[in-house]
Amino acid sequence: MKAQREIIQFPALRELRELLGPRRLLTGPLAEQLYKYDAAFEMELPLAVALPENAEEVARVVGVCAREGVPLVPRGAGTSLSGGAIPSPGSVVLSLARMNRILEIDPGAQVAVVQPGVVNLNLQNALEPQGYFYAPDPASQLVSTLGGNLGHNAGGPHCLKYGVTSHHILGVEMVTATGERVRLGSRALETGGYNLLGLVVGGEGTLGIATEIACRLLPLPEALGTALAVFDSLEEASETVSGIIAAGIVPAALEMLDQPLMAAVEQHVQAGYPLDAAAVLLVEVDGPPAAITPQMAAIEGLCNEHHARDFRSAYSREERAVLWRGRKGAAAAVANLAPGKLSTDVVVPREVLPEMVRQVTEIGRRQELIIGVLLHAGDGNLHPQIVFNPRDTEQLARVRRAQEEIVRAALSLGGAMTGEHGVGSEKRHFMNLVFGPGELALMAGIKRAFDPRGLMNPGKLLPDETPEEAERPAVPEGTFEQVAPEITVRDEQGRWRPRDYEAVSKFLALANRDGRPVRIMGAGIGLDLRSPLPTGQAEPEREVLCTLSLGRLLHLEAANLTVTVQAGMRLGELQQALAEAGQWWPVIPPGGAEATIGGILAGGMSGPLAARYGRLQDLVTGVKFALPSGEVLRFGLPCVKNVAGYAVERLMVGSRGTLGALLELTLRTLPLPERRQTVRVTGGDLETFRVRLQANGTRPAAVEPQGEGLLVALQGMESEVEALEETVAALASETGAEPQPAEEELWTLVAAGRRERLAPPPPGAEEFSRRLKELFDPRGILPGP
Repeated sequence: MKAQREIIQFPALRELRELLGPRRLLTGPLAEQLYKYDAAFEMELPLAVALPENAEEVARVVGVCAREGVPLVPRGAGTSLSGGAIPSPGSVVLSLARMNRILEIDPGAQVAVVQPGVVNLNLQNALEPQGYFYAPDPASQLVSTLGGNLGHNAGGPHCLKYGVTSHHILGVEMVTATGERVRLGSRALETGGYNLLGLVVGGEGTLGIATEIACRLLPLPEALGTALAVFDSLEEASETVSGIIAAGIVPAALEMLDQPLMAAVEQHVQAGYPLDAAAVLLVEVDGPPAAITPQMAAIEGLCNEHHARDFRSAYSREERAVLWRGRKGAAAAVANLAPGKLSTDVVVPREVLPEMVRQVTEIGRRQELIIGVLLHAGDGNLHPQIVFNPRDTEQLARVRRAQEEIVRAALSLGGAMTGEHGVGSEKRHFMNLVFGPGELALMAGIKRAFDPRGLMNPGKLLPDETPEEAERPAVPEGTFEQVAPEITVRDEQGRWRPRDYEAVSKFLALANRDGRPVRIMGAGIGLDLRSPLPTGQAEPEREVLCTLSLGRLLHLEAANLTVTVQAGMRLGELQQALAEAGQWWPVIPPGGAEATIGGILAGGMSGPLAARYGRLQDLVTGVKFALPSGEVLRFGLPCVKNVAGYAVERLMVGSRGTLGALLELTLRTLPLPERRQTVRVTGGDLETFRVRLQANGTRPAAVEPQGEGLLVALQGMESEVEALEETVAALASETGAEPQPAEEELWTLVAAGRRERLAPPPPGAEEFSRRLKELFDPRGILPGP
């Protein structure tokens, strides 16, 4: 009777019942109880639950709800640990569980196209027989869906080497807040235009609903080695993690469990973890067979230096499965210890991981709570597991206090309040600890640009109170001609050269007040900085703001694999400084060593190494920039994982100076390859050679056309490069091709030639780009319409 009254009372439900039928529009007490919660604390009854089976039905459901003003909450498997799938009051839950088809697997293009309800592990199982895998592997992969993984930018143990979800999503079809279907990104590694996809991944379903996802695939590694290192000190285990990374070793996975967690695991799955130890590290390396033994030996030596009492190696599939069984079952094991469990999630720079672990332990003692610490230790991501009795209100209050203390401790150490679980409803109230009024106002504006009525997953990600507009910097009095020379200097070429951020801010604020057109530039060496937005307007005369005087290296954290630089620093200078620390930034841009870091990122051309090391958006963890209003904002952190808020740092990559002036950038670095070798391959069947080489488990760093041949970059440990040389020689022989050593400098020429191969932005999303441009630059003083 209650369900029938709801259908009659709400016109939207009547229309949805006609569209989906009674079996796919659920109302009433049973539906309310089944869909009122996810894996977090909070609960809320939904108005109804819609179960569409295809993208067109999703679009029609969203259209009906948009017209009637009914909030929508997208849901996959309901495994969100941040309350991301909890209904908001009066909302329709849009369950995508029935959209669970793998639409296409294209091994040649290394792409899989899936519906959002496909379970992560089901995709992995479908790929394995074809010799490929999808890198993100969250602990919930047995049940979590790829749509949910996308919404939270999920990671997993192997994201240390291979990156999180955003690194592996090429494109989506998305239903907008008004029920339209648009495509963002493409099946290519890089797409022109604003990086709207970078905002949607990790957007927690607040900007739109993905109905089709193009996933990037990788060839399965040829060999694996896994080890369990046992420690009597939690601090020494944590210090070992930093030692491994500082030694230039990036394992495929580097996980840590403390004693309370090991005890729970042994009760649950009997993985053979030592109950009298303080902590264990689970380490996995992959690559060609010849590279496994030396990597494992180096890791064992480092563990011994930090007083590991035992080091157990596993090389067979069965032996590895035993070691991994405990890690994969850890979250479920902890749930058996008490009626309630809070799995929180913070990230800190790797070098302060021991201190963060110490503080979590102390918080548990102070609040008289059992807190087991589970870590993606290699990237500084902690998942403290707090167990409690939810009926004990006093204990529940202590759990909440412990969660806040853990978040504040991570922030005080330069970390993030969430690395992969998301903000959801659980951590919204912490957003004011992370962001200032300007950043919150901008993110609220991004939300409005995609969802003007606020109906898409309301009550998630952003705090209840966000400023409509932040306070703007004071504009100096006087005309532009009078004041600009007092703010900064003009060089012989007529370019304004500010020497600090305050000068950039004042210059832009002055130009913005007077409507004076401005162009941002770095080295000015020919990168195409045309607007990514279509325009038929003639280009006006512009004041040129040059960032070359902002060229300092600010912070190099070798153990954390991050570096922070000013936008005007040249690439060659950065690489030289990093090389002294045994590291590099794996980018070869069109402008080569003379290009500035700001210019490279604004230009958005990742270069030929992107397939191996990641796109530019994957190699940037933080940005500081000045809006045209002069307001200076910061997004991101020197952490390799961070899902607090919208990823504005990804949006700024490829924005080509149309949204603001980049000032400061935090970059993800990597250990210098032990050996780098370039090979030019000519003659024979080059296309067959390319496809077979890129499918090899020991991946080349790059394979690119160059003249009438192919240029191949072989990089890594000596043993890896030797294995690849043998593979190249064998494939060349089989395809009638001829490999010859080549100069590494040729890659800069290849990078310049890649400009014309940037995939055009897909049609349909122009309105979002226009709104974002208006949000960032309402007076239009920077290039663009």
